Amino acid sequence: MAGDLAGLRVSDIPTDRRVAFANDVCSLSLALIALGRLLVAKNLSEAIGEVASGPWKFYREVIEPNKSHIARLASDILQAIGYDIRQEHIELGGKGDKVANILFSGLDYWRLDDSEYTEQELDEVEQVLQAPWFAPDRWIQNASKVLPVLGPKAKQVMPSSLRIRIEELTRCYLFDNHLSVIALARAILEYALIDRASKLGINPKKQDQQKPEYKRLGRLVEEVAESRPELKNAMEQIVEAGNRTLHPRKDREHIMLLPEYLRGQAFCSIQAIHQVVHELYLSK
Repeated sequence: MAGDLAGLRVSDIPTDRRVAFANDVCSLSLALIALGRLLVAKNLSEAIGEVASGPWKFYREVIEPNKSHIARLASDILQAIGYDIRQEHIELGGKGDKVANILFSGLDYWRLDDSEYTEQELDEVEQVLQAPWFAPDRWIQNASKVLPVLGPKAKQVMPSSLRIRIEELTRCYLFDNHLSVIALARAILEYALIDRASKLGINPKKQDQQKPEYKRLGRLVEEVAESRPELKNAMEQIVEAGNRTLHPRKDREHIMLLPEYLRGQAFCSIQAIHQVVHELYLSK
């Protein structure tokens, strides 16, 4: 019934089919909420898992880009058939600092109770809760913004050294360590291109060297882009994000004072490296 979700409006749906459509789109919204929780849990644990390629491809390419449109449609169609409901009632994810508040409440409870914990132990807990980097609600929000690396036999196909790097990359993103995300994405790109060099049809080592050395990352990207042009933008995005933020240059130091810029570069980097890893290791 929907066709193009982004362009669909309630007025496009025949009146006699609106109730059926409302049931379908609300069921889809509820399913996406449940699935979103599972994906967040995966990101919070190991960030890599196994899933059938067909359904996962459909989710990544069709559902994920249209989640906001689905929420809008659910809100609009319910209002059209007489329900008083707003889009924010059915959007994925919560708002506020609910997780942090629950943890603070737990600390208050143990302070008031004659508990088994010593005052020093409770003070140590409070130090953690009060630390400027302690933001559990933000961590969960971050986990909902990026998809884990999933695919058929993902853990068998990817070498353990790559999986370890991806898991750490995800943790860095969850904890808002933006520069670490950018640096690790760049390192993972280099590792993956060298690891898959034979399948990509390139020689990763420099020629005419007494001591064999690997080519610079920029050169590896150029050679891979010739045979895999669909990866060119993602690879260049990772390299450029590193060039803008990691190298010491006076004309770029002001970037360190722009946290939202760094956040954006980190998000683009993790998205791009997920695309590259998926194409090199998990696509058939």
